[in-house]
Amino acid sequence: MLAELAGRGFRSAGLWVLTGNEPARRFYEAMGGRSAETRIDRWGGLALDETAYVWDDVAEDQPPR
Repeated sequence: MLAELAGRGFRSAGLWVLTGNEPARRFYEAMGGRSAETRIDRWGGLALDETAYVWDDVAEDQPPR
């Protein structure tokens, strides 16, 4: 994903993940993402605790192959 974004001219990327989803958080961290801000998102009457993961430089933040 990071290589594709870099190839299309993007410099950074980010996404939101449920804070309690530890397997996903470990995966994003292993892929070079860093946790950033948190938020409570309201969706369908639910309050979802979320954490942002960001890649500041998608060209350089790629994990080794």
